[in-house]
Amino acid sequence: MDIWNKNTIKDKYVIYKVLLEGDSLSIYKRDNGIRNKFKFALDAKGIYIVENEKLKLLYSFEKNVKILRDSSLTKNFYNEVELIDKKKYIINEVEYQIYHFSEIDYDTTLDSYYLEGEGFICFYEFKGSEFLYLDSSKALEVYKIFSEDYSFNAVLQAEMMRKNVLKRREN
Repeated sequence: MDIWNKNTIKDKYVIYKVLLEGDSLSIYKRDNGIRNKFKFALDAKGIYIVENEKLKLLYSFEKNVKILRDSSLTKNFYNEVELIDKKKYIINEVEYQIYHFSEIDYDTTLDSYYLEGEGFICFYEFKGSEFLYLDSSKALEVYKIFSEDYSFNAVLQAEMMRKNVLKRREN
Protein backbone atom coordinates (compact mmCIF):
# COMPACT_ATOMS: atom_id res chain seq x y z
CA MET A 1 0.00 0.00 0.00
CA ASP A 2 1.28 3.49 -0.84
CA ILE A 3 1.11 5.24 2.53
CA TRP A 4 1.34 8.67 0.90
CA ASN A 5 -1.59 8.27 -1.45
CA LYS A 6 -3.65 11.38 -0.71
CA ASN A 7 -6.85 9.32 -0.77
CA THR A 8 -5.58 7.00 2.00
CA ILE A 9 -4.67 9.81 4.40
CA LYS A 10 -7.44 9.39 6.93
CA ASP A 11 -7.41 9.45 10.70
CA LYS A 12 -8.37 5.77 10.76
CA TYR A 13 -4.64 5.04 11.08
CA VAL A 14 -4.16 6.89 14.33
CA ILE A 15 -5.82 6.87 17.71
CA TYR A 16 -5.70 10.61 18.45
CA LYS A 17 -5.95 13.84 16.49
CA VAL A 18 -4.85 17.16 18.04
CA LEU A 19 -6.19 20.48 16.80
CA LEU A 20 -5.51 24.05 17.87
CA GLU A 21 -8.83 25.91 17.74
CA GLY A 22 -9.04 29.50 18.98
CA ASP A 23 -7.48 29.38 22.44
CA SER A 24 -8.13 25.65 22.89
CA LEU A 25 -6.06 22.59 22.15
CA SER A 26 -8.44 19.67 21.52
CA ILE A 27 -7.60 15.99 21.50
CA TYR A 28 -10.00 13.82 19.56
CA LYS A 29 -10.11 10.07 19.97
CA ARG A 30 -10.77 8.09 16.82
CA ASP A 31 -13.57 5.95 18.20
CA ASN A 32 -15.62 8.28 20.38
CA GLY A 33 -14.93 11.89 19.42
CA ILE A 34 -13.45 14.52 21.70
CA ARG A 35 -11.32 13.17 24.49
CA ASN A 36 -10.01 16.31 26.13
CA LYS A 37 -9.82 20.06 25.63
CA PHE A 38 -7.23 22.41 27.11
CA LYS A 39 -6.70 26.13 27.10
CA PHE A 40 -3.40 26.89 25.38
CA ALA A 41 -1.13 29.83 24.64
CA LEU A 42 1.42 30.26 21.90
CA ASP A 43 4.48 32.49 21.57
CA ALA A 44 7.85 32.49 19.81
CA LYS A 45 9.24 30.00 22.35
CA GLY A 46 6.54 27.33 22.09
CA ILE A 47 3.08 25.99 22.82
CA TYR A 48 1.82 26.10 26.40
CA ILE A 49 -1.06 24.56 28.30
CA VAL A 50 -2.76 27.10 30.56
CA GLU A 51 -3.51 25.47 33.89
CA ASN A 52 -4.77 27.53 36.86
CA GLU A 53 -3.66 30.72 35.07
CA LYS A 54 -0.09 29.33 34.82
CA LEU A 55 1.67 28.42 31.58
CA LYS A 56 3.20 24.94 31.26
CA LEU A 57 5.47 24.46 28.26
CA LEU A 58 4.08 21.61 26.15
CA TYR A 59 6.24 22.01 22.99
CA SER A 60 9.36 24.16 22.67
CA PHE A 61 10.23 25.82 19.36
CA GLU A 62 13.91 25.81 20.44
CA LYS A 63 16.13 22.93 19.30
CA ASN A 64 17.80 20.67 21.84
CA VAL A 65 15.35 21.57 24.60
CA LYS A 66 14.01 18.35 26.06
CA ILE A 67 10.78 18.81 28.00
CA LEU A 68 9.98 16.28 30.70
CA ARG A 69 6.28 16.79 31.25
CA ASP A 70 4.86 16.67 34.77
CA SER A 71 2.15 14.23 35.81
CA SER A 72 -0.67 16.70 35.10
CA LEU A 73 0.34 16.63 31.42
CA THR A 74 1.37 12.97 31.01
CA LYS A 75 -2.21 11.83 31.51
CA ASN A 76 -2.91 13.16 28.01
CA PHE A 77 0.52 13.61 26.39
CA TYR A 78 3.73 11.60 26.06
CA ASN A 79 6.27 11.86 28.91
CA GLU A 80 8.88 13.85 27.04
CA VAL A 81 9.22 15.85 23.86
CA GLU A 82 12.05 17.50 21.96
CA LEU A 83 12.22 19.60 18.81
CA ILE A 84 14.24 17.51 16.35
CA ASP A 85 14.28 19.87 13.41
CA LYS A 86 12.43 22.64 11.66
CA LYS A 87 12.16 23.31 7.98
CA LYS A 88 10.80 26.02 5.71
CA TYR A 89 9.04 25.18 2.49
CA ILE A 90 8.24 27.87 -0.06
CA ILE A 91 5.22 27.16 -2.25
CA ASN A 92 3.84 29.75 -4.68
CA GLU A 93 5.92 32.42 -2.92
CA VAL A 94 4.33 31.58 0.45
CA GLU A 95 6.62 30.41 3.27
CA TYR A 96 5.55 27.49 5.46
CA GLN A 97 7.50 26.65 8.65
CA ILE A 98 7.17 23.09 9.96
CA TYR A 99 8.51 21.89 13.31
CA HIS A 100 9.36 18.19 13.78
CA PHE A 101 9.05 16.92 17.36
CA SER A 102 10.00 13.56 18.81
CA GLU A 103 7.73 12.50 21.65
CA ILE A 104 8.61 9.58 23.89
CA ASP A 105 6.50 7.52 26.24
CA TYR A 106 7.57 4.39 28.07
CA ASP A 107 7.88 2.15 25.03
CA THR A 108 6.57 4.31 22.19
CA THR A 109 7.97 7.09 20.05
CA LEU A 110 5.75 9.54 18.21
CA ASP A 111 6.91 11.97 15.53
CA SER A 112 4.69 15.03 15.42
CA TYR A 113 4.77 17.91 12.95
CA TYR A 114 3.48 21.38 13.71
CA LEU A 115 2.75 23.80 10.84
CA GLU A 116 3.15 27.39 11.99
CA GLY A 117 -0.15 29.22 11.79
CA GLU A 118 -2.13 26.00 11.34
CA GLY A 119 -1.44 23.45 14.06
CA PHE A 120 -0.36 19.83 14.11
CA ILE A 121 -0.55 18.40 10.61
CA CYS A 122 1.07 14.99 10.95
CA PHE A 123 1.62 12.35 13.63
CA TYR A 124 3.57 9.16 13.08
CA GLU A 125 4.08 6.32 15.55
CA PHE A 126 6.99 4.17 14.41
CA LYS A 127 6.12 1.14 16.56
CA GLY A 128 2.67 0.61 15.10
CA SER A 129 3.23 2.41 11.80
CA GLU A 130 0.19 4.52 12.63
CA PHE A 131 -0.03 8.04 11.25
CA LEU A 132 -2.33 10.98 10.68
CA TYR A 133 -2.06 13.75 8.15
CA LEU A 134 -4.45 16.63 8.76
CA ASP A 135 -6.92 17.32 5.97
CA SER A 136 -6.70 21.13 5.95
CA SER A 137 -6.00 23.54 3.12
CA LYS A 138 -2.60 24.66 4.48
CA ALA A 139 -1.56 21.10 5.35
CA LEU A 140 -2.49 19.88 1.89
CA GLU A 141 -0.62 22.83 0.36
CA VAL A 142 2.66 21.51 1.80
CA TYR A 143 1.68 17.87 1.28
CA LYS A 144 3.41 17.42 -2.09
CA ILE A 145 6.82 18.59 -0.87
CA PHE A 146 6.56 17.20 2.67
CA SER A 147 5.43 13.78 1.40
CA GLU A 148 8.58 13.44 -0.71
CA ASP A 149 11.15 14.87 1.72
CA TYR A 150 13.23 11.92 2.95
CA SER A 151 15.48 14.27 4.92
CA PHE A 152 12.63 15.56 7.12
CA ASN A 153 9.72 13.12 7.03
CA ALA A 154 9.90 10.30 9.62
CA VAL A 155 7.41 8.09 7.75
CA LEU A 156 9.66 8.06 4.68
CA GLN A 157 12.77 7.53 6.79
CA ALA A 158 11.13 4.51 8.47
CA GLU A 159 10.11 3.09 5.10
CA MET A 160 13.68 3.51 3.82
CA MET A 161 15.04 1.71 6.91
CA ARG A 162 12.57 -1.16 6.43
CA LYS A 163 13.57 -1.53 2.78
CA ASN A 164 17.27 -1.55 3.70
CA VAL A 165 16.69 -4.25 6.34
CA LEU A 166 14.76 -6.37 3.82
CA LYS A 167 17.54 -5.97 1.25
CA ARG A 168 20.15 -7.08 3.78
CA ARG A 169 18.07 -10.13 4.67
CA GLU A 170 17.75 -11.09 1.01
CA ASN A 171 21.54 -10.92 0.46
